Amino acid sequence: MKKDTLNIIFAIIVCTTIITIGSILAIQINNNHKANELIIEKCMENLHEEESVTLEKEELWSPVVCEK
Repeated sequence: MKKDTLNIIFAIIVCTTIITIGSILAIQINNNHKANELIIEKCMENLHEEESVTLEKEELWSPVVCEK
């Protein structure tokens, strides 16, 4: 009985940890997405001043770069 209780407590701790890490990653992805949208919006506002613009993103967590 004591071993079952220990296994249940361990399972609850592991599940809580996984959910917490997943939530933190989802929040960070959302924040990066919002920041990238603002960068793209500013880049497109200045499109009429330039003939062309290039949007680049190097890695998953990197911000978008607007090159003119």
